[in-house]
Amino acid sequence: MTKSRNILITGGTGLIGTHLSKMLRAKGHEVRILSRNPKNDSEYFWDYKKKEIDSRCLTGITDIIHLAGSPVSERWTQHNKEEMRSSRIDSALFLAEQCEMRDIRIETYISASGIHYYTSTTCTTIFTEKMGSLRDGFLSKLTVEWEESALHFKDIANKIYCVRTPMVLSGKGGAFPTLKNIASKNMASPIGSGKQWVPWVHLYDLCAAYLHILQYMPQEGPYNVVAKEEQNNAGMMKSIAKIMGKLYIPISVPELVISLVLGNVSNLVLEGSRASSQKLVESNFQFQFNSWEDALTDVLGKY
Repeated sequence: MTKSRNILITGGTGLIGTHLSKMLRAKGHEVRILSRNPKNDSEYFWDYKKKEIDSRCLTGITDIIHLAGSPVSERWTQHNKEEMRSSRIDSALFLAEQCEMRDIRIETYISASGIHYYTSTTCTTIFTEKMGSLRDGFLSKLTVEWEESALHFKDIANKIYCVRTPMVLSGKGGAFPTLKNIASKNMASPIGSGKQWVPWVHLYDLCAAYLHILQYMPQEGPYNVVAKEEQNNAGMMKSIAKIMGKLYIPISVPELVISLVLGNVSNLVLEGSRASSQKLVESNFQFQFNSWEDALTDVLGKY
């Protein structure tokens, strides 16, 4: 039987954090959540910008999962870009400082990360964890710095992991509800070239990957958590329309239109590259949803 852990989570009230917390508690682990607006006994106040934290949250913790980060889908104004960086990196550095001040040692530190680590453009390469970053755009550079912040826990945690996350398939948040809404209006069509890759993972599998790392502690380092079946943008939109019984329009929305509507955030939907989860699979992790249509059917059936 797996021993019970005492896990501190930042970003625990978001889409991933909410589902992960439920999964961890179902396995008998204690979960503490850092929040600027605590609502129950399992949530503790912190404000990394003001350097404030309820220190009780750190007593007896065995692991930290850092999920905090403002949405990258907001317009990339200078203010928003600074907030994206601060919410991921400054928050991690503050937490490391607090642990060092109290001489706290933990088993694992797991930081969320993004598949954009490798590149912000579309290419034919299938990226693995052995490859470095091209640092060719805002998101790529941000993600590199995000992962570098995890190294501040090298004297605090026995093992450090970074979970490189693609589009998360869920009916309760993330990108999918928007895609579903578009398809429901019989407006599903390719965006830009439609050839850009859309790496994805079902919410259940992503949370299960965090649990797997905590319980089995494989080789430390980064892990791509990406479903095996690859999808490009055109194929993704076509299958959403098909499963929903809606019309698919095989006429691409021009890149110029997307750029005018979304500004520099358009890179999120106009570009995308592939990545492999082989390293995670070799650590004996099994995806429940490797088929895009199976995952899509599950999400649509639930919500």
